[in-house]
Amino acid sequence: LAWNASDPKYLNITQTTYKASTDPEITQIWVPDLELYNQAESLSHFSDKDVIVSPDGSVFWSRVGNLEVLCAFSGLKRHPFDNTECSIDLGGWTRSGFLANYTFMDPPVTYNTEPTSRSTYQEFRVVVGGDRTSRREFFYDCCPSEPWPILTFTFVFERLTTSYYLRSLVAMTVLFTFLAGFTCKLDIRCGERLGFGITILLAMVATEIIAAEMLPTCPEFLWIEVVTFGSTIFAVACLFESCVVTHIYYKQRKE
Repeated sequence: LAWNASDPKYLNITQTTYKASTDPEITQIWVPDLELYNQAESLSHFSDKDVIVSPDGSVFWSRVGNLEVLCAFSGLKRHPFDNTECSIDLGGWTRSGFLANYTFMDPPVTYNTEPTSRSTYQEFRVVVGGDRTSRREFFYDCCPSEPWPILTFTFVFERLTTSYYLRSLVAMTVLFTFLAGFTCKLDIRCGERLGFGITILLAMVATEIIAAEMLPTCPEFLWIEVVTFGSTIFAVACLFESCVVTHIYYKQRKE
């Protein structure tokens, strides 16, 4: 696919295009069998686009699509003050490194800064410049002498909804904790003392049930779960103290 652009017989053509597709019946040019390893959906669903071929034989192929990745997020412990990371593994599926040697471009990642590509109604945004890349070669038991290069892209996502969690969950939990503490300040002869403590505890449990739908399900013990769990234990302790004090008070009165 290389030619001399200055040669008159090539009419000074500096680039040309060919149809490219993963479907062998459609493509006019060889395309790599690049695949997303930690996929929820294959790259084959990307729309077919033409490739741009330069006189030196280099080929540029850009395709449009959405990646659905099975991502093992890291950094969730500090939720909702977290910056989570997700890694994407790309590599050949049927052709080893002897037939297709995958390497990074320079730079390996570029970001689209056009306003139309962003939305204000989003929970995360990609931290520009926070990405990392690495390349490694894997050897399978079937063919131990053939290297299979894998390109790993790691992206950092910044949470944009921290203030929402602070308003709807953290602030309410702190408020209920202070109210639970006032249970111990009420007069023991006040009949509503136990009822007040029970009401606060039920309100905290209801808040946790609602918050459970907003929190990620993971084996890590999140920062926000530490706050809510500690507040609940404190409310239970205040209610237990009220029960003990009430029991001792009326028992002494009977004696």
